[in-house]
Amino acid sequence: MKLVKLPAERGILALIALTAMFAMLSVLARLLGGGFTVTQQVYLRVFVALLLALVVFRRQLRWHKLRALPLREWLLVAFRAFVTYGIGVTFISKAANTTLIGHVSFIAALPFVPLLGFLVLKEKVTWWKVMFVVGSLLGVSLMAVNNPHDLLSWNKGDLMAIIATLGFAVGYISRRWQSDALNNHEITTLMFVFGCGFVLLLSLVLGNGVPSFDHSWTLWLTVVAGGALNVANIFLVNYAFQHVDAVRAGNLLNLESAWGLLFGLVFFGEWPSWRGLLGGVMIVACVAGMNLYAHRDAAKLAPVEDEAA
Repeated sequence: MKLVKLPAERGILALIALTAMFAMLSVLARLLGGGFTVTQQVYLRVFVALLLALVVFRRQLRWHKLRALPLREWLLVAFRAFVTYGIGVTFISKAANTTLIGHVSFIAALPFVPLLGFLVLKEKVTWWKVMFVVGSLLGVSLMAVNNPHDLLSWNKGDLMAIIATLGFAVGYISRRWQSDALNNHEITTLMFVFGCGFVLLLSLVLGNGVPSFDHSWTLWLTVVAGGALNVANIFLVNYAFQHVDAVRAGNLLNLESAWGLLFGLVFFGEWPSWRGLLGGVMIVACVAGMNLYAHRDAAKLAPVEDEAA
């Protein structure tokens, strides 16, 4: 008897694949670090993603819309590209070459989006949000502090991962400020354009220039794989969140931490210390708890149908 997967089941599989791809991007950043500088590998990967997006999204791209696009929308797309690629991807790639892959994946679970939600977007502050955010920050402190007797001795790679995660969070929440003038495919493609330009300019300013073209074909294939993963991530995010409820999806995204531990062990023989592992578990537990409480509060606020109707 042939089993037919329901949309929700496919959405869960998409999320599992998505978390594996997120963790794999850190592995690719480490592998590419042997032949390219951080900025070089980032703008090369984003350029490949742009080329693939122009092909994959060609039917969803409405070029005539760009002529009438308000300046505000251009500035928002450029800003989101800068914080996502100029800060997020660049710093996460540097972190992958400086600290453990498992640490990068754990730190990526930090709940900066809810934190920015009530700091910037003035969302409702509740005691449980504060509790879980503080708990996750304690977890990352336990992980990143090199010397328990010197609380300022933070691991530089972990700090870079924290900055990257914050950059991604700013890019996520700033999506709310954009209008419906552009669809998601157009926004993504334009962000690739601006992101590639920003990181290329940063590379030139830092004196990194352009990479040598005498690298092995396997290294260039890794660049292409990194760009393809960026495009695949976009499809999987849209598909998964269309078919899986937000709480389950939010908790499943924490699987990236498990993939990060596995990939770090398999590819580089890495395993976090007991403090790193305990801190990572605290982060994941706090994020899972935040998702569950958010679901509970949303259920309380949901309108109740009149039984007499």
